[in-house]
Amino acid sequence: MTFKNFRHKAQVIALISSTGSFVSGLWVAHFYLNRLSDILFLLSLFVVFIFAALSFPRWKSLVALTIVALSIWWSGGRAFATYHSTTPGPDGKYNLLTFSMPMLFAFPGQGSDASGYVQLQDSSGKVLNEGYVDNNPATLAVFRQILTTADTISRVIPLGASAFLKGGSVDGGGSHSLCLAGGMYFPRRWVYFATIINWEKAGNSDPETAVAFEAATQEAFSLVAEALGD
Repeated sequence: MTFKNFRHKAQVIALISSTGSFVSGLWVAHFYLNRLSDILFLLSLFVVFIFAALSFPRWKSLVALTIVALSIWWSGGRAFATYHSTTPGPDGKYNLLTFSMPMLFAFPGQGSDASGYVQLQDSSGKVLNEGYVDNNPATLAVFRQILTTADTISRVIPLGASAFLKGGSVDGGGSHSLCLAGGMYFPRRWVYFATIINWEKAGNSDPETAVAFEAATQEAFSLVAEALGD
């Protein structure tokens, strides 16, 4: 077989494989993630890139690469979803697993804005239900409800503003950290925020600094409400 004939066959293989990547990409985009769809999609991408590179720049290899680009765009990065966290149920019978899908581009601070994918599993690991967070209104409503139950809202958010937020803290070895991030909604206006404090003080807790941080945050949010609220 001459190299010319090999390149001709390589571009045909790349074109056929790109069709496979497109079909598996549709499978990933419109149905739930599973091991088989993930493997087929990634394997077809690998084959396309190898044989398209060997036959480039023949027209069939160019078409194959175009189809692959459409497949990756159509799948929305779902085939590249990575494990994020597991939240156990109160009774230990169920677990909620979350996966994060990569973003092609993000500004600083947008690392947590990526779309999500969740699985509900029983204690044996059997998947009971699953779905994409970004296109499920019912799931989004539940997350929105959860983000409004934080007890911090009544302590730092001024009256008249609707708030969605999540806070966290870490203490250990004399090092402490507190953070609070989310959004406040005023009539016709959203305000997004993140407050973070890190400090050093002996001991595994420092309630005095935490209280002062809370008071400063409350004052800052009150100033925002006075400036932007009706």
